[in-house]
Amino acid sequence: MQQPGPDRTIIIGSHYDTKLFTNITFVGANDSGSSSGTLLEIARVAADQPNLWFVFFDGEEAMVQYSDEDGLWGASFLSMT
Repeated sequence: MQQPGPDRTIIIGSHYDTKLFTNITFVGANDSGSSSGTLLEIARVAADQPNLWFVFFDGEEAMVQYSDEDGLWGASFLSMT
């Protein structure tokens, strides 16, 4: 296990749902509200802690079909930055 230090960043993430459909209105289910609310509260309590990133992921769904190249778009983008 890596020891805490100035070069270590801890990411605490939450996934919220949004999707674009042309034939229906989509609003995220409870997993959006409960995980986002939890992440906000953790961020409030830990606001004075260094090297914490609080990340709200979206775009995790596949555009066509889940595969190595399709899906987890938000998380994949973060890992490339």
